[in-house]
Amino acid sequence: MKRPYISLLLAAIFIGLGITGALSYSTAYSPALAGTHTLFGLTLLLIAGFHIYNNWRPLTNHTKTRRALVISITAATIIILGGYLSLPPFSQVIEFGYQLRQIEGVEEEEVTVISTRSKTLGKELLIDVRAGAYYESSPQPLFLGITITTVPQVVFWLEDDQGNYLETLYLTKSLSDSSFTQSPFDEEVIRRVEALPVWSHQRNKRSSDGLLIPDSKGAVDLDGLTAPTPTGHYQLRTRIPANKKLHLMMEINRSFDFNEFYTEDRYPDDPIYSGSGFSGQPSVIYRGIIEPNGANKQFTLEAVGHGHHSGQTGELFSDLSEITTALQLVRYVFVDLL
Repeated sequence: MKRPYISLLLAAIFIGLGITGALSYSTAYSPALAGTHTLFGLTLLLIAGFHIYNNWRPLTNHTKTRRALVISITAATIIILGGYLSLPPFSQVIEFGYQLRQIEGVEEEEVTVISTRSKTLGKELLIDVRAGAYYESSPQPLFLGITITTVPQVVFWLEDDQGNYLETLYLTKSLSDSSFTQSPFDEEVIRRVEALPVWSHQRNKRSSDGLLIPDSKGAVDLDGLTAPTPTGHYQLRTRIPANKKLHLMMEINRSFDFNEFYTEDRYPDDPIYSGSGFSGQPSVIYRGIIEPNGANKQFTLEAVGHGHHSGQTGELFSDLSEITTALQLVRYVFVDLL
């Protein structure tokens, strides 16, 4: 390929990376923006490989200049380790971008509406979820300046007043079709059993691989109950059985949500928690009591505990003393029985 074409194409890609990177750094998470940024990065990798192949001899000659080689390797190492380990001053740069997005916030009128069970008989339920200060993660470095920003996985379900599972009301789609996995760059794709363990154990339905979370083949009981993960405030409109006292349950969990208690090396012998490096704080469980014939038709869900850090059990741990920012994934969850 002629040099002018390569030069102009590289210039266009660098400009695209710069613009999408700056927007990702300073504005709220957008799947379209993140996807565009990733595509620019992958295209750059492809062209870089082609460039190295065509210029292998000149490049190897450059390595004979020891000072230039040492400076290049040192600079790349510092950037990679500084970003990955969140070392100063890289951590301050990342935190500043996070603060920018919090200042910008999510406009109050920007509310995604999700509807499930619309044809089911029963009472209509409106669940209003307001994104909290830590709903969106700070940018996490992958490679070559490409970052990833995550928002929580969430599920709503019903239990009877004895705590027995009844049915699911809503589940984020990437959990329902097994597209939420550990790093896509790992040779073995490992499904994220630690994401919503209390719900998955309560539901108690194993997939073909024996795990208590849906696989790519889906699950009949979840048909029509899934939707893409909301990127900000959202409302869930659904229906519940009438004339029954119920527990409305919510479980929420976000990747990279580490704190001083749940660090990447807290469980060095746990292949799920330490193996992914993504898990962070465990899922948080919220609960509210629904009495269709009672006087109280409006209430908020309250945090009642957290799940197992790597999803090995379905136990609900009531001690929230080591849970910090995970309690700020949502500002509040308001329930209105219509």
